[in-house]
Amino acid sequence: MSELDPFFAPRRVAVIGASSDPAKIGGRRFRTLIEGDFDGDVFAVNPRAEIVQGRPAYKSIDDVSGPVDLAIVAVRVEFVADAIAACAARRVPAVMIITAGFGETGAAGRAMEAQMVDMLAPHGGRLMGPNCAGLFDRTAGLNVTGMEVPQGPIGLVSQSGNVVLDIALHARAAGTGLSRYAAIGNGADVRPTDVVENLLDHDETRAVLAYIEGWNDGEGRRLHDLVRGHPSGKPVIVLKPGRSAAGRQAAFSHTGALAGDDRVVDAAFQSAGIWRASDPGDAVNVAAALARYPRLASDRVAILTDGGGHATLLADALGTAGFELTRFRPETRKLLEESLPERCAIDNPVDFAGVAEEDPAAVARTVAQLSAAPDVDAVALVGHFGGYHDNGGEEIGRQELAAAEAIVAADGGASLFVQSIHAHRAKPALERLRASGVSVLRSPAELAQVLAALRMPAPRGAPTPAPGLVRDAAGAALVEGGDESGRALLEPEARAFLDGCGFDMPPWRVGQSPEELAAECAAAGWGPVALKLIQPGLIHRSDVQGVLLNVAGAAGITAGAERLLRQAQGPGASAARVMATEMIASGVELAFGAFRDRHFGPLVMFGVGGVHLEAFRDVVFAPAPLSQEDAAAMLGRIRAAGLLAGARGGPAIDADAAARLLVRLGDVLAVYPEVDEIDLNPVILNRDGLGLADARVIVSGR
Repeated sequence: MSELDPFFAPRRVAVIGASSDPAKIGGRRFRTLIEGDFDGDVFAVNPRAEIVQGRPAYKSIDDVSGPVDLAIVAVRVEFVADAIAACAARRVPAVMIITAGFGETGAAGRAMEAQMVDMLAPHGGRLMGPNCAGLFDRTAGLNVTGMEVPQGPIGLVSQSGNVVLDIALHARAAGTGLSRYAAIGNGADVRPTDVVENLLDHDETRAVLAYIEGWNDGEGRRLHDLVRGHPSGKPVIVLKPGRSAAGRQAAFSHTGALAGDDRVVDAAFQSAGIWRASDPGDAVNVAAALARYPRLASDRVAILTDGGGHATLLADALGTAGFELTRFRPETRKLLEESLPERCAIDNPVDFAGVAEEDPAAVARTVAQLSAAPDVDAVALVGHFGGYHDNGGEEIGRQELAAAEAIVAADGGASLFVQSIHAHRAKPALERLRASGVSVLRSPAELAQVLAALRMPAPRGAPTPAPGLVRDAAGAALVEGGDESGRALLEPEARAFLDGCGFDMPPWRVGQSPEELAAECAAAGWGPVALKLIQPGLIHRSDVQGVLLNVAGAAGITAGAERLLRQAQGPGASAARVMATEMIASGVELAFGAFRDRHFGPLVMFGVGGVHLEAFRDVVFAPAPLSQEDAAAMLGRIRAAGLLAGARGGPAIDADAAARLLVRLGDVLAVYPEVDEIDLNPVILNRDGLGLADARVIVSGR
């Protein structure tokens, strides 16, 4: 039994604020509850009424004999707290507050929400809301929504009642519906991820759709781990506003500054196999398709059209989504040649060239042939099927319906999708297809979105990270000590820490004496070196021209170090040092990083680095810990991925080494909770491999 089952499968329901007035929220929701298929007991609680919609009314929930599983609260805001106190006294396990006027109004309202949650918590009671739009469960016959709900295989949780209404209308038009839903409003207690977990466990739900406006701390990560690790593998579609990145205010770290909220949302969803929808219509189309169809294993899509324009638009949209249309085998081409007149194009797309409007049976015949072809996984029929009779007359309409019946009866292995300009109209042939489970969509772009969602891999289970680090006493001492004037470890300490964690750090020397530093570089046999000013409290060395490159010879190193020490200023100047590292040969500059996000927890970053990092912002993220497979997948997601394959004679990246570096970054965050962020920028890709030219480690509480 789930702790949310009393919300969705109650046996005894009390509506506090039930009314006979259909204009009131307590009136509408009581009506749909008693007029639906719910076969449990329903109690109307209203102190000013004897009868409510033909049912006896109780003055208080205290007057209801026996247990109450679910209480719906729909009274004025000033009476809500008393109603919750009464529910707590009765030990009601599930309470939904329809009434608005709490957390959405400000801090005082949020404090009231917290108090009500605390009232119910001692006996394990859960609160949904306030500001809820309702509950629905098809199996239980429970409808506390105030509206008629289309029924189907999609489970829904929403933080907005209006979005629920929009989704319900789209679902009805698409010939699908809802298995269970909760519009949770402010989410003072029951949160979107709680309902998603319930829906993943719900046998009647085949696809989960969620509208999520915002996260509490850690909720994004909980959703990621829940979906990715759930044994059902059910598809999850999330409608999440906020594509304009709020950004992170991270004065110390490029990694953090680049990790706007929306980038992280996209990365986490991709990692978990969650489809991010763009609007309610897209969300319903994708959810319906993922509930109806098997996932596509390839690009083997055949387009069948009654006119070239829509086929071209679909082919273009599929190309943008990364598809390459299948090329028919000779035997498939021969079958089409024998079946269609010579004027028809039989390449992919297949164009009827007017045959369909004259003989709709040709549509059914060709759909059946392509569906059974061994080189086709999906057939997309595009154009204006279903509306041929608008111009051709009633007889053509009868033939269209017969063609739809034949299509439904066909026993091909490929999935069928239809795009028709008449999809928004009640056309008999299209309605027949919808009734059989065929997705019928209005535009080529909508169809391309559905096909792209079906090609997205299913959640593949929780990641299996490579063997992690073991916490080291020396490493712990470094991250617990370090620079007391700021959160960033000084670079020599950062390098020492990362070196101890198994990163391949190039050798370095550091000192306050320019002459001694020059002698150490000579003893190491180094050629030209990079010199860096190391000063407590100095974060951005470029502010004081604190870096010198390609410095050669003892005299040059001595003079360069003296110059950098003269640049030191401020409180930490007396402790300034100079660090020297041998120059790394030029190559492609990359950035690797790791950080903690308040909503999604530990993440790693990879992208184009150096001076181009902030200019191009060509970076990708993934939740950590990572498997080697997860890390390898990141490398191909940047826009400049071609640079990593040795473009124009350049060096090719050692993909395994780069993936191991990303995995290790995630391991560090897991083993050292004191580490907030790590920046490795630039990491220079050249013919010698990956050279870590700069390192920054930011620790908490500094």
